[in-house]
This record gives sequence, structure tokens and C-alpha cells, in this order.
Amino acid sequence: HLLTEVLHAYERLDAFIGRIRAALPNANLVVVSDHGVATGYRFRQPVMQHFYNSPGIFLAIGPDVHPARDPHPISMYRFTPTVLSYFGLPVAADFEGTAAGEIFRKLPGVAVIPSYDGLVGNERLAASREEQTSVKERLRALGYVQ
Repeated sequence: HLLTEVLHAYERLDAFIGRIRAALPNANLVVVSDHGVATGYRFRQPVMQHFYNSPGIFLAIGPDVHPARDPHPISMYRFTPTVLSYFGLPVAADFEGTAAGEIFRKLPGVAVIPSYDGLVGNERLAASREEQTSVKERLRALGYVQ
């Protein structure tokens, strides 16, 4: 039942991407999943699992994208440096990955900065008990927590 739901979600996403491509046929489009999914078992029942090493989705299409004859994996660590490089923005030396030059036809040479730490706010904000409960309920509904 869960696998059927996931497949229906993929079908809806595919139709949505098709509408975007139809509306903007000459635009570059990049789609990336926020995590991977793999099948597994829990208490001898098949389940969908979200593991850091499960395959996710990275799709790039458009006039600036090299057409790929054979899909090949790309590390999630390469996504941010690739997109930053495409837009000519600096890449941080402390990133774990490098720009995937094989994806775009041409990546401009970009500056390298030591880190984005301190340049981009990443502070934890205090949340009320009500906000924390709401977030936990949403995570539970998505299957991330029990």
C-alpha cells in the first residue's frame, strides 16, 4: 500500500515537472530530492526507509545541461557546489563535495571562500511548546519520527 502511494506521488511530480517544462521550454530545470528512499523491513514487514545512503533523485534538463546517455549517480555533497558554480557564486573550501562539471555545458570559474559559516545565519531559534508539538506532528505524519 505504501509503495503504491509513493508511485502515485512520483506520477504527480512527473506531471508537474512536465507542466513546468511546457511553460518554460528553454529554461534550465534542476530537481533534487531532499533524501533517498530504499525498501527495507521492519518487524518482518516491508517498509520504505529514509537512509543517508539511499539513492535520491537529481534531475537536470535544459539548454545549459549536457544530455546524458546513461544516468549516473551524483553525490549529494556535489549539489550545492554545482548550483553555486552555475550561478557564478563562490564555493566554500570546507564543502565536502566539488562542482559536477559534467552536468552543465559550461561552469564559470568561481571564487573560493574559506567557509559560509558566519556569512549565513544558522542560529537555532527558541520555539514555543506549541510550535515544537506542531513540528513533531508534521514529522510524524511524514514518517520521519514515531
